[in-house]
Amino acid sequence: MKYLLVLILPALSLAGSDHLGFVHPSGPGHGGPTDAIVFDQGYSFAALVNGYQHIQMADDFILSADASIQNIRMWVIYVSTPPTSYDLAIAQDNGDSDPNTATTIWSENVPCTHVDTGDDQWGYDIWETTFEISETDVYPSLTAGVRYWLIFNFTATEYWLVEDPVWGSYAWTSDGSTWYRTDSPSTFDYAADAFFQLYDTPVALDRETWANIKTMF
Repeated sequence: MKYLLVLILPALSLAGSDHLGFVHPSGPGHGGPTDAIVFDQGYSFAALVNGYQHIQMADDFILSADASIQNIRMWVIYVSTPPTSYDLAIAQDNGDSDPNTATTIWSENVPCTHVDTGDDQWGYDIWETTFEISETDVYPSLTAGVRYWLIFNFTATEYWLVEDPVWGSYAWTSDGSTWYRTDSPSTFDYAADAFFQLYDTPVALDRETWANIKTMF
């Protein structure tokens, strides 16, 4: 049984930034890429720390092999009906591990689908959201060994779930003009990485549901 933890936290100093409250401050890490997953910072309830919301949020990644990204998966809490698409972008870092100076190389409004993980926190369901990049558009073709940033644009109805740092630079959030690291006193004052996975082939439609997976344990 998972217990709901409710914390009343002081207002954050940077207008528009918000978070859900801290849980599980030190969870397990993750393995490397498997099968079609070319970058894996996937969700684990035991590793869940918080959920962040701002105007934009970005987390970095480096691929071990060249890949064309066809699917992106994130773990999100929605406070109202989940949207059917989001504006996503990928930016290439210039070597300083700072999205403020990165160059956007791909952006698109990407349709998405949502699967309930069966987990709950803060009184909300935790959803696995999968973005399928249209084959009529050019898939983002990325090079191994280069640092990139996955950028998510919020609609103010969701929180991107985060964990203690796992890989690379911490996640960053933006007020629409400037990016701030999540451990900045101006934002969340806590170092975090976002839950996400990148796939170079489409996610199988007949994959097992979260409910079926949970019956194995």
